[in-house]
Amino acid sequence: VAVALADDDPCGRTRAAGNPAALVMPRLDRGDTAAAAFHRAAWLFALDAYAPLTGDGYDPCGVLERPRDEAHAARLADLASDPPLPSELLQPGPDGAGLFHIPGGIAEPAIVLERGSAGARRLPPGRIARLALDNGIWTAWDGTGREIWRGGNVILACGADALPQIEDLAPSTIQRARGQLSMATDPQAKGAVAAGAYALGWRGRLIFGATFDPLDAGADPEPVNDADHARNLAALTRLDPGRAEGLSPERLWGRVSVRATTQDRLPLAGAEALPGLYRLGGLGARGFTVAPLCAEIIASLICTEPAPVEARVRAALDPLRFLRRKALSRVDARKDPA
Repeated sequence: VAVALADDDPCGRTRAAGNPAALVMPRLDRGDTAAAAFHRAAWLFALDAYAPLTGDGYDPCGVLERPRDEAHAARLADLASDPPLPSELLQPGPDGAGLFHIPGGIAEPAIVLERGSAGARRLPPGRIARLALDNGIWTAWDGTGREIWRGGNVILACGADALPQIEDLAPSTIQRARGQLSMATDPQAKGAVAAGAYALGWRGRLIFGATFDPLDAGADPEPVNDADHARNLAALTRLDPGRAEGLSPERLWGRVSVRATTQDRLPLAGAEALPGLYRLGGLGARGFTVAPLCAEIIASLICTEPAPVEARVRAALDPLRFLRRKALSRVDARKDPA
């Protein structure tokens, strides 16, 4: 498959993920819901995807998931008492509290993106202003009206951004959130720990956070500020007091980005309303854990191969699910006017 990548970032990757490190850890739920099945499958798929990068772009140092409150502690204890995964993947925390995700760890986004897109052709940096479908062929134009690409399939992987013409056709219901990450120089920082907030030791830095604040559509996120460094530092103190010793907001630096989430906190991965149009987005705070499987789902659709997940999981990720639910609610309302 010949792949072309369009990105308005000159480096071709900052828009995808500009953080220096990313946490790779599963979300485990009790029960047999479509969401629980998806997150288990995504976790196992991500481990296979990152295994070739071990020692370079991925460190399988393990992730200690600590309880963030009493309810979370009870949930983790329940999972530890009857693990939904084999013991080589999941064990109780070393102090008897929480969970230790044995093959979890830290990914370096720059390397993951470089390796993952090595076979693709990069279009000149710029924003696609318009897409059109004619006789099964998609055409893309830039803001000057210049045609820059033609092909049979389009995957919209735009995060919190989208083309207005596509949004008018099939609104994605993407919700935006501002996230600030904090960093400090710490040559001794190692490993990964998480409890809502997270802390990573990576290449001589302690990386921790992050804030998660709703952001209105079209609004620009505020730049990095000391107030949010202080919030991240308070979360780090609760998470791992030893790592927070000696740090102050004035000694930290960081990065702000916009996270894209959905109403039900599941990604968008699948076909859109027009032939050859697909969407991948709404990855929220677990992008590097769920993205590999979401991408494989779309690739299997394009190549008419068997799906890597069962039908109910594909339906749970369907980009048009919110429109369908809205339409069904209207039908139900007509049946029962009272």
